[in-house]
Amino acid sequence: NNYAYNTNFRTGLSYANTFGKHSLNAQAFMRTYKNVTEGSQSSNRYLSYNGQATYIYDNRYIVSGNVSYMGYDNFAPDYRWGWFPGVSAGWVLSEESWLNSENISLLKLRASFGRAGQSNTGTGKYPFQGTYATGGGYSFGTSQSSIGGVYESTAGNFNSIWETSDMLNLGMDFDFFNKKLFGTVDVFKEWRSGILVQRSTLPSLFGVDAPLDSYGKAETRGFEVTLGHQNKIGDFTYSLQGMV
Repeated sequence: NNYAYNTNFRTGLSYANTFGKHSLNAQAFMRTYKNVTEGSQSSNRYLSYNGQATYIYDNRYIVSGNVSYMGYDNFAPDYRWGWFPGVSAGWVLSEESWLNSENISLLKLRASFGRAGQSNTGTGKYPFQGTYATGGGYSFGTSQSSIGGVYESTAGNFNSIWETSDMLNLGMDFDFFNKKLFGTVDVFKEWRSGILVQRSTLPSLFGVDAPLDSYGKAETRGFEVTLGHQNKIGDFTYSLQGMV
């Protein structure tokens, strides 16, 4: 009978303190995760060590950083682990004395850069190992009896690795005139690498099907703007919001 279950274990330490105009929050934790989709298949297993810290000064200046060191058992032993760091900073201008105005409820500038990893790249289990199949065979003896054989149908590939995404984001959050005009503006650029693709050229003498290879790359850039309006007329409250 087929069955499915997940096991998830997390343990760690956290710290939070506010002293004067300073606020600090930090945590470090370990997580292990196991996913079994069917009783006849191997499980997906992950192990990660993580840290995160945020420092805020006077509700105006914000700095945050995080890092994850994660391993996934589906990759070759030398390629199972990856570093995924991130850092961000924010400046709440509306908390500055020189910008103190009843018409500006929030005005915040922010920037972030981080790396994320994708383990579910589209391969089967343990792609660094070759795949074998039955077929063909040889004839033996004077009777020429045919004996079936086993051959390597798809070559293993140690370069099946984490797909990574490096993202740079610059943004602004605002709220003017007590929600009469609010929204966010973001511009971003993303660099993706380790994308699993099929090689376009192979020597004719290769002899087996070529495996997918993590050598693809892509870049994207764009912007996103969200605008909203909220107001109250008598007992009637309404709001409008749009995004592009």
